[in-house]
This record gives sequence, structure tokens and C-alpha cells, in this order.
Amino acid sequence: MQPVELARKLAKEMDAHKTAGVARVYVPNEYTVYLSAKDRTRLEGYERSLEQELAGYLLEHARRRGYDLLTRPTVAFETDERLRLPGYPRVYAVGDLAALRVDGAELPMLAPVAMQEGRYAARSILAEVKGSGPPPPFRYRDRGVMAVIGRNAAVAAVGRLRFTGALGWLIWLVVHLYYLIGFRNRVVVLLNWGWNYVRKDRPIRMITHVDPDPLADDLTAWLPAGERIES
Repeated sequence: MQPVELARKLAKEMDAHKTAGVARVYVPNEYTVYLSAKDRTRLEGYERSLEQELAGYLLEHARRRGYDLLTRPTVAFETDERLRLPGYPRVYAVGDLAALRVDGAELPMLAPVAMQEGRYAARSILAEVKGSGPPPPFRYRDRGVMAVIGRNAAVAAVGRLRFTGALGWLIWLVVHLYYLIGFRNRVVVLLNWGWNYVRKDRPIRMITHVDPDPLADDLTAWLPAGERIES
């Protein structure tokens, strides 16, 4: 992958994701480039300068096409297979900071993914401190996905198995208690859940008032009156 090819692909992404307003055409400001390990190795040493050059190219492309941008475009490279930031081999990105793709799909921003990434980053750091070789590239092990829908109702997918209703809710309860740190935390959480379940008095959080946001007002002050979103 050559830099000129990256620039052309980013320009196409900008064209494909433009949004027409009342009197303006807006385009995204942030772009992420997903590179294979082989392509990233070729860019080693000048990733930051390449990001700035690509951002400048996008800015000029937007000017030529008459697009509007809220801020200067930014271009960032995805973390590698060892969860390191390109150009910073001692900086690891895990959880919501990491964007990893497995079989063509990006891993979801969920606790199981973050937990496995955190353990991998810890092993990598310990290996570097001890002077031993780095662990193999990160591989996510899908142990299933669970979500609570309501009282006595949840869904759980573990491999090819699917659980719903009260059974799914019980599985969700056991799994979440198991992954809590410390016996005391498990007991406290279980008692709180039991109290809320029996009394049905878990508070419902509702947003009834939003204070004005000065930053949002400043960012939209230059927009025509008909295109502003009043806070």
C-alpha cells in the first residue's frame, strides 16, 4: 500500500460520507486507516508525518470540492496485532481505545474484549521488563455475548448455544458475579441485586433538563441561524 493509494482511498471515503445541509455540504473530520502488519512495517519511522500529510491532502480535497469541515481533518492508523500504537512500541491501546478487526469485522467495545486486551497488554509489559520475547499476536477468544432486556429476561449467546428469558437472565447473573474481583464485592453486589429484585425500587434515571453547553454554542456560532441546534 503506497501513500498515494491511501490518499485516494481517504478522498473516496470523504466523498462517500458527505452530508448535505440546507446550504452546505459537510464531511467527516476523523479518519482511521486500517493497515496490515506488513504495510505498517513499511511505514515504520514516519507514521506521524504521513498522518499529517494525509490530513493536509484531505483538507485540500475538501476545499476543491467545496465541502465544509468543523475542524481540520485528522488521520490515525489502527493499532497493530500486538495492541501497540504505530510509532510508539511501548504504548498499548486496549478497550475503547483500540480498533481491532477479526475476520473482517471490528471487535465490539464490550467488557470481555477489554478484559482480554488488558491481560495481553500486561503480559507484554511483563515480558519486556523481564527481557524475554514478546507474546504472540493478540487473538480474541469469543466466550459469548450477553445482555439484559428486563426483569427475568435476558439473551445470551455462547458459541452455537442461545439462551433467552429467565434462563438467560440467570446465566448473565452468574457470569457477572464470577468476573467481579474479590469475594466481598460479589457478596455486596449480590445483596444489592437481591434488594432491588425483591423491592422493585431500583431508581430510574431520566434526563429532564440539560444545561446550555458553551462549547457547543461556540462550535456552531458560525453556522447560519437555520442550521444551528439550540441547546
